[in-house]
Amino acid sequence: MSNKGFATGVVVGVVFAGVICYIIYLESEKKRSKLENDLLRQRISEGNDAKIISLNSIPEKIRPGFKEVISKHTDVAKTKQTFNESLNRVHFLKTIIEDRDGYQLFYKNGKVITKEKDLHVLYDMSWYKTHCDVNKEVNNGRGPVDFKISVGTFDQTLVEFKLASNSHLRRNILNQITIYQKANNHSSKIIVIVFMTEKQEDRLKVLLDGFPSNYKDFIVLIDARNDNKPSASISTQLETRTA
Repeated sequence: MSNKGFATGVVVGVVFAGVICYIIYLESEKKRSKLENDLLRQRISEGNDAKIISLNSIPEKIRPGFKEVISKHTDVAKTKQTFNESLNRVHFLKTIIEDRDGYQLFYKNGKVITKEKDLHVLYDMSWYKTHCDVNKEVNNGRGPVDFKISVGTFDQTLVEFKLASNSHLRRNILNQITIYQKANNHSSKIIVIVFMTEKQEDRLKVLLDGFPSNYKDFIVLIDARNDNKPSASISTQLETRTA
């Protein structure tokens, strides 16, 4: 075979291989596009009650467009799975402290010994048998939040614990949790405030009366006073005497 014929054969072979590769590429892009469209249509048609699809399961190339379409067709404010479960466990902790003598853990010889970290440990213990992802001291910017409870990417709730003795309580309620929300994709929020004295309780009432009414939706007060929880027998005697 002459050099000219050999060169021609090589060129034809390269062109043929190129055409094959291009056809394979087109098929690959067609499948990728179909996957993207199927995922988006599925999420939109199933509505808010559909199972959350994590961005980690979506091909990286289409994540920005996927997230943009989801945000347009999903009312993220109505995604309450983690909020409801987080709130239920806060109320469980509230019941233990207020009605089952859990408040006694906060005192030694009648003096308050508890710290916010103690509340974190107690709340962490309440997260038994859950499908939620429970993380403590999560710092995605601007400081760590006490708890971040999440299911997938779009359903997240932040839980922050405060002692009523905190001198910066008002500022923390108004500003701190909002900053954490922005750093965590505008998650839902719950603020738990524990008070130990009558003076702290009265201060809290005045403080909260000055907040918008919607703040009551995500603020939970826990009564850990040791001077207002008489035993059932003593309570009955007092009621009899005052009758």
